[in-house]
Amino acid sequence: MKRIVTLSCAAAALMLSTTALATTCGPYLGAGVGKSWVKTPDSNIFIVPAGGSTTHSFTGLGARGFVGFNINKYFGLEGGYTRYARSTFNGSSIGNTAYLKYYIHTYDVVAKAYLPIGYSGFNIYGLGGYVRVVEIVRYVNTGLGTNTKISMPPIGTTHGYNNRPMYGVGINYNFGKHLTVNVEGTQVEHLNSFGTTPYAVPYLDYVSANIAYNFG
Repeated sequence: MKRIVTLSCAAAALMLSTTALATTCGPYLGAGVGKSWVKTPDSNIFIVPAGGSTTHSFTGLGARGFVGFNINKYFGLEGGYTRYARSTFNGSSIGNTAYLKYYIHTYDVVAKAYLPIGYSGFNIYGLGGYVRVVEIVRYVNTGLGTNTKISMPPIGTTHGYNNRPMYGVGINYNFGKHLTVNVEGTQVEHLNSFGTTPYAVPYLDYVSANIAYNFG
């Protein structure tokens, strides 16, 4: 009987240990890549004569690096840097060209809350916090007209800065004690209308696959 109790306690301890490994306590460092969306207005902003052309792109590859600290297997804090795809408006006609490009990157600080999925080693988690949005706006126009969908910046390169809330969800899995992989989706909340300011913040969406090394 005593042996059975001992073995049962050992099995329970092993299961609890496996659950704990799903979110390793202590510091970690990681990076990832994925698809990003910079949701600027989807209508054409340049007026071109017959035979001219306009294009708009707002999605593409994004990348993020991050560091964090898991206080326990349920809560952690994380800071990161994300570079989003460019959002570009182009217009062209005979003798005239124009483009408006938004290069956006962010610095973020978020809190994370984990929920272990049984004893599988997986966790689902939610995150929320704030980001510093940095916009580099480049505008060139040799003579095309513009509509009123966007408040146009000065010709040349200018910068805009804003603080915005960010939130997201994800699922992770630990391979042993030190290696974690996850799939995560986040959104940065928009600010103002592009019809009123050229430095409005669009919705910034990002879906990524990440890998991290846990030092704990």
